[in-house]
Amino acid sequence: MAALAVFDGHGGPQAASMASVKVFQELLPKSLDLLQQEPLPPDYGWIANFWVQHLQASFESVQQKLDSEKAVGGTVANVVVVDKQTGLAVLSWIGDAQALHARRIDGTWQVLYFSQAHQCIDDEEWISEAHSLKDHWCDRREKPYACRGHRTSGPKSCIGTTRALGNFGLIKSGLLVLSKPQTKTLFLRQGDLLLSASDGLWDVVTPQDILADLTALSPSGCDNVRSLGPSLALEAERRWQAHGFMDDVSLVAWCAELLG
Repeated sequence: MAALAVFDGHGGPQAASMASVKVFQELLPKSLDLLQQEPLPPDYGWIANFWVQHLQASFESVQQKLDSEKAVGGTVANVVVVDKQTGLAVLSWIGDAQALHARRIDGTWQVLYFSQAHQCIDDEEWISEAHSLKDHWCDRREKPYACRGHRTSGPKSCIGTTRALGNFGLIKSGLLVLSKPQTKTLFLRQGDLLLSASDGLWDVVTPQDILADLTALSPSGCDNVRSLGPSLALEAERRWQAHGFMDDVSLVAWCAELLG
C-alpha cells in the first residue's frame, strides 16, 4: 500500500498536526491490519468500499478528537490510499486541499480527475443546510467565504471553505462548518501522477500549467514527477510574490510505481 496526504491548517497549526498524527499513526495502520485479516474477494468494488468506509470513519474520528481537545483552529485534509498491486486508489478530501490524477497519453500529460474544492458557491449540501438556518450566506466578493451574520451590519464569522476538521470556536459561535468528507475511487496505471496540494498551490497554479510543463520535458519515466514537488513550490512562491502577499504551500507528488 501507499498513502499520501496534505493537511492545511487555519487559525494555527494545532488541528493539522493532531489530524496528521492520528491518521498516519493510528487510523490508517489499524485499517490496513483489518484489511489484511480479511479473505479478500476478487472484485475491486469490495476493496474500494472498504477504504471509502474506513477513510470516512477516520475523518469522523479525527473530528471527535479535535472536538474533545477543543483544538485551536481547524484543518482541511486530502488523503489518498493506493493498492500498489492493483492500482486501485481511494481519495477522501474535505475543504479546499485538492488532488490531481493525470496520465501521459500519446506523449501528452492529460487530466483524468481533479477534485473540487468545497466552497459556498457550489457545495450543495452546505447550501441546503445554510438556507434552512437563514443567517448564513456566501460572500463572493473575492475568494468565496461561508459567513454567518447580517450582510448589512457585517458578518459575525466567516471561513474560506464549507468543510473542514476542528474549528471548535467557530462552530460553537454558530457558524455552519461541515466535517463530512467526499470520496472518489481512481484506477492508476504505471507512471501516472498523483498530486495532492493545499490551496496555496491551486490558487496560483492550474492543473493545465503543471501538465504543460511536464509534457515539455523529455520522457524519463518517473524522474520528472519526482522533481515536480520542489519546482512547483518555488513557482507558487514566485506567483504569490507577484501578488504582493503569500500563502503557505503544502504538496506531495507521487509517480505510480505499481507492483502488479
